[in-house]
Amino acid sequence: MRDTSTMPEVTAAGAPLGHLGQSLVPGGDLLPTALVLALGLGGGLLLIRSGRMRRRSVSAGYFCLVLAVAVLVSLAPARNPESVAAPTTGTPVQAVFQAGGEAVTVTVVPNRPGTNLVSVATPKASAGTDRDHLVAGERRPGSTRTWVTVELAPGRSSLWVEAGGVVGEVKLDTGRGETKSRTGLAGPDGPECASAVVGAAAASAEELPVTCPADRLSEQDASALGSTVRHLKERGEKTLALAEDTSPRGAQAGTVVRSEAARAGLRVVGPEEGRHPLVIVSGWSGADRTISRVTEGTIAARGTYLAPWLLTAPALKPAAGQLIALRYSPRDPMPMRYVTALAARYPGEQPTAAGYEEWQRALGGVRQAPAQLYAAAVAYLPGSGAGGTGHHGAAGTNWLPDGMITPVTGPMA
Repeated sequence: MRDTSTMPEVTAAGAPLGHLGQSLVPGGDLLPTALVLALGLGGGLLLIRSGRMRRRSVSAGYFCLVLAVAVLVSLAPARNPESVAAPTTGTPVQAVFQAGGEAVTVTVVPNRPGTNLVSVATPKASAGTDRDHLVAGERRPGSTRTWVTVELAPGRSSLWVEAGGVVGEVKLDTGRGETKSRTGLAGPDGPECASAVVGAAAASAEELPVTCPADRLSEQDASALGSTVRHLKERGEKTLALAEDTSPRGAQAGTVVRSEAARAGLRVVGPEEGRHPLVIVSGWSGADRTISRVTEGTIAARGTYLAPWLLTAPALKPAAGQLIALRYSPRDPMPMRYVTALAARYPGEQPTAAGYEEWQRALGGVRQAPAQLYAAAVAYLPGSGAGGTGHHGAAGTNWLPDGMITPVTGPMA
């Protein structure tokens, strides 16, 4: 059973809210409603037996009045008990509230003073620290959520979130320690950065990452990219196309691909220069745009080769012939332990390469192994609602819901 003792306090205007894990339905405080009904019905029966309410019209009016009062009580905002635990300090928090008849998940990362990212699992949402001036969220390429950048002060504060016509309050405590900047949260790679922080928090890391994955290229990822280029050479390719971005990681990855291609005697061109194997080393946002163009046919690619950090469902689901170089199988015991831990601590958050690496690091280190190429395949079955949660459960926490990620090569040199 999930421990909810450290979940943030949540209230709402217009609809009652509660802690994650509670039954979040309008009229969550049922005791007053039941009391009104019991007293009203009991009193009505006594009046009828005593002969004071003989006429049917009078008794019908009485019971209608009792029912109306009970409904009004049930719709009144539920009060938070004084025994509510204090919000979790200085670590990502998640809350759920009812909006439009659906449970909406809100995640705040990193819940520290300064720049924070708020993700809301709904197509449209707004958030902010001033209830009267909420900032409209935006969908980020490569992600399925709505994102809002907010600045949080040290200590306790309230975050207001609007979704489906309901405004909810999430009570936070960012702590009063030293503020460590994560400038990447506000940029195009913010969702990946947030996923990395959540991954570390899922492992109960004492220290959360203070830099973002796009801030540098790791040695392991550089090696996997080099292996991908050499694999293309072994297949007899003469030219490869490269899609990159201007982030530090993207620039360093572009240099690695060009250097390895030069050693292998391969020519490197842009994504639109002919039909060649396409290597994508940009972040989630840039990769999403490039993959969309491949599926639309505006970029011709003879296979789409993804950098290891693009192990995220939105990058794998479109039919663009994706192959990804990984040093682990997503179905191995350790990656699946991460998926389980993520689902337990932050239900609804999707597993990613960035989150998995930080989760591993918090547990003692990132695994070293030769890279292999993996292919992604999504099963579209009539009536299956592909793109949803599939057979992996209602939470949909899996590397590729409704699909499989399978190896297509052995370990590469």
